[in-house]
Amino acid sequence: MSISNILSRIKVCFKNELPEEDGRTKIQPVDFISALICGIGMKDTRVRSINTLRKSVIELTGQHLSRGTFWERLATPRLTRLLQSLMYALMDQICLQLGVGQSITNSIGVCRIFLLDSSSITLPPGARGSFPASRSNVIPAAIKVHALWDLFGGIVKWFEMTPAKTHDRKGFPPLELLVGSLIIFDLGYWDFQLLKDMMDAGVFFLSRVKSNARVEILKTVSGASKTCIGYDLHSGRMSGYRGDIVEIIGKFIIPKTRDSFESRVIGFWNPNDSSYYWYVTNLKVSSVLIYPLYRLRWQLELLWKSWKGCLLLDEVTSENKHIIMNLTLVGMCASMLAGTISIAVLNEKKKEIQTANSVQRSASMFIRIGNKMFDFISEQTRVAKATLITAIDLFKDELFDPNYNSRIGSLQRVFLAAVETS
Repeated sequence: MSISNILSRIKVCFKNELPEEDGRTKIQPVDFISALICGIGMKDTRVRSINTLRKSVIELTGQHLSRGTFWERLATPRLTRLLQSLMYALMDQICLQLGVGQSITNSIGVCRIFLLDSSSITLPPGARGSFPASRSNVIPAAIKVHALWDLFGGIVKWFEMTPAKTHDRKGFPPLELLVGSLIIFDLGYWDFQLLKDMMDAGVFFLSRVKSNARVEILKTVSGASKTCIGYDLHSGRMSGYRGDIVEIIGKFIIPKTRDSFESRVIGFWNPNDSSYYWYVTNLKVSSVLIYPLYRLRWQLELLWKSWKGCLLLDEVTSENKHIIMNLTLVGMCASMLAGTISIAVLNEKKKEIQTANSVQRSASMFIRIGNKMFDFISEQTRVAKATLITAIDLFKDELFDPNYNSRIGSLQRVFLAAVETS
């Protein structure tokens, strides 16, 4: 899909989900929300605050808003509902697929690759009533965002916002959303029953194995002797081996129900720790692909960094529940637009350049074109779309690492390994 077409879809989402007229306000909801999203991070100042965002909204809309009026509009539950509606529309309407990503998913036999993680945003102590943190003596209040990231679509496909004390395992997306896809997650979501449920539902998964997990060795596939069969994975029986990759079939017993299931367990030797790092998966691909695939999870860590750094999600200074949720949603919407526009741009590039994509660079570009994006959504000028495309064209070469030829990134590593093993 061309950049022009995806921009048109974005505009339709804003127009369909946000009211264009409201007699009670000077700045109409569609313009106010568009200005919030497009103005986030626009002011390059050392101290970022809600008032800084207010100034961006004033500059974009050309309408003055007092601090009290701006604060009042940010604190309304209605704004929360509108932003959530916009998020869901963007999830449904603007998802693309990176060309090189399509090659990777086809080669490993899945339809999509999702990354799952959560991150906490520290809040003022007064917000502890709505968003208590797990260690109140250190950080009294924080909101946790649970997000399922479509790696090659550049957008969030599912999310939840909870108090930071909520365990990661409680923030897992519906399995029906994941059927046929690969989901990569860390040990915070480790659960025997969950692994079995995913296998039964036709979901592919990849995760580290907990060091205290009971896994019986049923079969040795490569890198280990058959004398290991019947022993526990962490019994020390494997310590005598030094192969780069060890693969076994493990038996997992669910503690509560005593039901069991079998799955691939693959170990990669780490010379620094003189031990194996173990991964569990039901993917039917070469074992050499497993570690490079798991490393893709780091892309989500970079996403959190871009949200908190470029898109100000770590700058929430209010104690008001709705303001906290609304500012978080504003940052997430901005990230969705940045990701989708970047995918559309990168699809015009060669595959080796596509593998050098950076979510942080995507967020940075969006901030630079934010004013043009607002003009396009609000229809302030007839040539707004052409002006926006020109601005995107100006910054598009900054979307990827210029050193991609001399430094292999995690996505490029997976692409090369998938090509070699397919």
